[in-house]
Amino acid sequence: MYKGSESLPVYEGITDGFFHRFFCALQPSGILFFPTCIVCHYPLIYFGSMKQVLASLCLLLAISICAHAQTDTLIGRDVPSAKDYKTLTARVCAAASTEKQKANAIYNWITTHIAYDLAASKNPEREQETTKTVLQKGEATPDGYTLLYVAMCREAGLDAAVVEGYLRSWFMDNNDPFFIPRHAWCVVKIDGEWHIADPTIGAGYMEGYYGWWKRQMNKLSKPKLEYPAKEHFVFKYNPAYFMAEPLAYSKICLPADPAWQLANTTMPLQVFEAGKEEVEKHNKQNPDLNRTQAQMLKKAGYTEDERLIEGADRVYTFNNRFIAIKGIKQALEANNKWAANSRAADATLYRELKASYTSAKNYIKEQKQPLTTHYAAMQKKNDTKNMEGLAYIRQIKTSGKMQQAKAERYINTCKRKADNISQKQEEHNKPLVIKSKPTTRTQPTDARIKNYLSSIETRQAEIEALQQGIDRMRDSITIATQQYNNLTTTIDATMPQLTDILVPEAKARVYLHDNYDDEVKPYMEDYKTLRLVHTDTLLNKLYTAFDDVNEMYEELKRRYAAILRLQKENAKDALNCSPNNDTKYADLQKTCQQAWLTSHVRLGDVYKNQMAFCANNKGFFASLNKFFENEGDIADDMETAEKARHEKEDKSLKEHKAFDDGEAKKQIRILDEQIKKLDALLKN
Repeated sequence: MYKGSESLPVYEGITDGFFHRFFCALQPSGILFFPTCIVCHYPLIYFGSMKQVLASLCLLLAISICAHAQTDTLIGRDVPSAKDYKTLTARVCAAASTEKQKANAIYNWITTHIAYDLAASKNPEREQETTKTVLQKGEATPDGYTLLYVAMCREAGLDAAVVEGYLRSWFMDNNDPFFIPRHAWCVVKIDGEWHIADPTIGAGYMEGYYGWWKRQMNKLSKPKLEYPAKEHFVFKYNPAYFMAEPLAYSKICLPADPAWQLANTTMPLQVFEAGKEEVEKHNKQNPDLNRTQAQMLKKAGYTEDERLIEGADRVYTFNNRFIAIKGIKQALEANNKWAANSRAADATLYRELKASYTSAKNYIKEQKQPLTTHYAAMQKKNDTKNMEGLAYIRQIKTSGKMQQAKAERYINTCKRKADNISQKQEEHNKPLVIKSKPTTRTQPTDARIKNYLSSIETRQAEIEALQQGIDRMRDSITIATQQYNNLTTTIDATMPQLTDILVPEAKARVYLHDNYDDEVKPYMEDYKTLRLVHTDTLLNKLYTAFDDVNEMYEELKRRYAAILRLQKENAKDALNCSPNNDTKYADLQKTCQQAWLTSHVRLGDVYKNQMAFCANNKGFFASLNKFFENEGDIADDMETAEKARHEKEDKSLKEHKAFDDGEAKKQIRILDEQIKKLDALLKN
């Protein structure tokens, strides 16, 4: 499908389209085949409730494309089929009384009864579709869908025509060039105004599927993101593509003939190639529609040959990469000229016809070369996108694993520190006991007391110096903890932002968007900046800050331990100054013991604070660990999707190139046959 933010239920493969049917009914002079269209496909995925996601996205697109039209979703749907389109039209329109009801009923019947023919869409040798074969098979390519819709509308008295145009294939990026119109839709005149109807896209989508054995095995395994190689068509009626709003529709499809844009101001092909945003900008600047142009009715009344000949010059002027249109015009004019003079045996006529077919063949050859170059460039770009995308995803995974390992390490650090602190607290909470020298009735000498007092004074000076350092350390811990908390607050606020970026990007990648797409690129750039630069930097600061705070706590504990040792010695010496409990040194004893007790309590507070700091951050680190675990799971899905996208795009490009090459060979072969016939006539 078109890799836009809106989801289109569309198709894989090479589909019928531009000019295929116009040359399948052989003229007397022979016939010519031209390239058929490629209609985008919807990503074929199995993951959770992706079908529901698809339905939701399709509904959003329906609202955007068809907001103005109240489509009757039931009229005409339950009518049985018929062998011919005229009988079928009478049945389908039996309950319709207005032009809108008739066009609506025909759209409803086709989109609910005609399946998409994937096999035919990939076969350059397929037969031309007719209304009869479409009804017989119950299958069609866009060529068959539009052929039947226009035939039934005209049978119902409505003016209608097929419009060929450009549709962005799912793997195309902004500014990729368009060469050949590869899709077809319809315009139908309702109450004097032309409206768009696209029964191909409105009918359903391709869905991946597994064989029976794989489905049974999947029931026994954990759900995972998968992209099945097999696919089949699934009916999914979508009313959005009946009376689709032209400006909204122009985001995904653009007519090859600008006369069918239904707008007052023609959108240049370069705007369409530039991408949806440029299309929206153009439409905003040029919002006026033109649904009533008189020349449209005349064009709609042309035969297919007349319309192609009349519009060929406009088509080429609009896109000079579509070289084959010149050959188409020459071949059709030669066909008509030969048919008009089929009974004349005129050598001059035969030479003119031969020259026309030879010139047409040269245009086909000329068209082939830029397509070959284009496919080669697309395949090279696909490899580049894959290399860049995987490098980015692996960068996320590598960073995530490192951050997850850090988070786990710091969870263990918190646990280890908590266990260590708990042991220390257990020891710390034991009763305080001063083991003084044995009590003696002999009063210590004055010299001994003087020595005790001197020691107390010396220690007190050390204690005061340590206390000043402790005060500064406590202030530093307060500041560092606040700075650390600021980091956690910032990171806490950043994580939801990361989720808001990564999840939409992952969704887009799951639907096979790549890093060149608007649906991925802005998210990718934001995630690189916010996650791989900003958040990683914040986390490095966080872990450093965590270590710094804990180191400060350890230093604070060491200082308190040193003070406690000194204060304990002071308490012992104060007690030794009066071993018989006389009151002379009672105040000193009380002061020393109180200081020791106070420091002991403060050290206990340090243990509690550090324990709380580690406990709180263990939970925070656990949340970080969970985030990066989830990020890794998402990155795994993104990697799976990117590998599948690369493989699928490579396969699609090869299929498209092979189809175009086969179609070109067929065209050249048929032209050579015509030239050979003319040579034979000239010899006679």
